[in-house]
Formats: sequence, structure tokens, C-alpha cells
Amino acid sequence: MNDELIPRFDARRILRRNPVAEAAGSGEKTWKGVDLRRDSFDVEGNLMASGRLDRDEVPRDGGDIESIAAGRPPRGMTMAVAAMMSGRGVPGVSVTVVNRDRVLLAAGYGLADCAESTPATASTSYLWFSMTKIVTATAAFRLVDDGRLDLNAPVGEYVPYLRSSRTMPSVGQLLNHTAGWGNPLPIRWVHAANADPPDPEALLRHLMGGRRVYRYHAGQSARYSNVGYLAAGQVIAAAAGMAFESYIHQSILQPLGMEHTGFRYQEGADKATGYLKAPRIMDPLLRGMFPAGIAGNRRGAYLSLNHFYVDGPAYGGLVGDVWDAGRFLRKHLRDGEIDGTRVSGWSISAPGPASGTSRASTPTAVWASSS
Repeated sequence: MNDELIPRFDARRILRRNPVAEAAGSGEKTWKGVDLRRDSFDVEGNLMASGRLDRDEVPRDGGDIESIAAGRPPRGMTMAVAAMMSGRGVPGVSVTVVNRDRVLLAAGYGLADCAESTPATASTSYLWFSMTKIVTATAAFRLVDDGRLDLNAPVGEYVPYLRSSRTMPSVGQLLNHTAGWGNPLPIRWVHAANADPPDPEALLRHLMGGRRVYRYHAGQSARYSNVGYLAAGQVIAAAAGMAFESYIHQSILQPLGMEHTGFRYQEGADKATGYLKAPRIMDPLLRGMFPAGIAGNRRGAYLSLNHFYVDGPAYGGLVGDVWDAGRFLRKHLRDGEIDGTRVSGWSISAPGPASGTSRASTPTAVWASSS
């Protein structure tokens, strides 16, 4: 690999230093009257009252390696991220760590775009791919709470063309991957960002007409299936009485204030570029695997990918940054409530005190996106 083309991640080089981290490293337990052990901070060391930085304060002024937008990395984290990126050939990654009450860390490492030397930050927009499935499942449970969806009902009750004599999974089995459906390789289920998206119903009908979908008996072992979540999207649309994407915006993104996440890149978003690490001799094969317009230019050991979207919004179509992902995680950790707004739907309850202990554990969630 040509180091001038794809800069290596060097953990000794820092975009900005967080004065809070330096105070903590000196052994101080308080700094400017706040508790270094519990509170979170912005890049200048200011206490984050709301648990979320204003996006205009996020550093965007370039740099090579580490961009800390909020909080302070635990000891050894920077070196661990550096080792992961170097060992797996990852040009850039953004990460957020949250608990019920605040953002503990929001940071970017490496480059979001190697050609432009654009640093990865907490505000970089990435394709969420299969992390979208968590949002899809949450939307389904919102409909359950509203009495408009029955998880035990056969999927054919909501989407008639999914009725089959071979296997008839329930809605819940779609969500927990026990529908018995196969998982065809989805590498061609994408389209260029400047192209019109295909109809997800047409894609699902096409897949259901093949022989590779009905593979197992419903309700048995869990087997991962993107097709199941394509179908779940159609079930949600039918139960909600509107397009799947519209219901996700109405029921999840807007109530949670996820303003920089959707099914298309936001105007002016800092977009991460995708890369495939492969020998140059593989270029003709890789270019043939993707639909036209997806494979981009070669850059050293990497083949870049032009910006694109996933064809099936319900199984992998969301695009957004880790700030919004952190808000979504906090919603689950807070049993559906965030910043005074309660959103119904499936939530992860915080565990109570364990037997023989005097305090409850504090749930923490991590989200990472990479180029």
C-alpha cells in the first residue's frame, strides 16, 4: 500500500487535545467545578448540559487522526482503535458511547475520504446498512403499542402476496430471523446516489419468486435474512397505511430529533466514502459485481465506491451520523423517553440491583460506523 495515497493511522498524532482528558490524566477528580468521573464535555472542555453538542461546535478543521467532539476516550482506547484500523485496513471510523443520561464519547478516527483528506468526525454521515434493522424493529413495536400490528399474525394478513403454501411465518418471526427464509447475497441490491431508487415491493416480489428464499421451516433456528426485513418493511407500510420511509420519519426520526438521519444524505452532509481493500488485478471482477456507477477510482490498495444507497430501505437503507445514532440508543436505554419526550415502541429496560449488591448497573451502548 502506498502510504502517500492512504495515510496510516498513527495514534501519536492528535487532531485536538481535550483539556478535560489532560486534567483526568493528572489524577484530578474535578475540573472547573465538575466531576470528571461522571460528566461529559465538549472538545474545549465545557460541560455538556444537554448531553448533546450543538453541531456547529463540532471541529471540522481537518487533521490526521483523532477528532474528539465530546467526552474523553478511556485509557488505551486510541491505541486500540489504531490497531484495529491498521490491522483491518479501515481508513476511517466514527464512534459514539452513551448511557441513559448523556453522550460519554463522540469521536472520529482517520479519514472519511482519502482522496480529499477529509477527517472522520462525529458528524460524518455513513450508510447504516444492517443497523437499520434495529430502527425497523422499533417501528414495528410502535405499531404494536398502537394496536395496529400483531406480531403473532401471519405475514400474509398484511401483505397478501406473501401468502405461501410452503411456509407462512408470523410478523414476529420476520423480526427475529426465524421465518425460515434464505439470505441471497445482496451485493447488487444498491443503486447510485444520483439514480432513482427501485420499488422495494418489486424487489421483494422478485425475490419471493425465486427458489432461494424458502429454505427452512418457520419458527425453528434463527437464520439471518435480509429478505425477512424487506418483507417486514412492507408489513409495516401496510399496517401504518403509508410508505415505510414516511412512517420511520414520523414515528422514529422526528420524535427523537434525529435531524441528520434519513434515507438520503442530508444537504451539505460530510459523506464518508466506502473502500474495498483488494489487489488491483481484482478490479474487473469487483466492477462487474456492482451495478453500473458504484465502483469508483482505485487509490493504492483500495477501490473506492461512489456514493450509493441500498435498494431495500427496511433492511439497510438509513444514512446518518453517530450523533443521531447515540440519540436512538439513549431512547432504548431510557425506556422510550429522551429529553422529556416519550416515544412508544420496544425499549431496553435498565437492570435493577443484582442480588447482594447495593447499586444498579448503568447500561452503556456503543455505535461505530466506518468508511
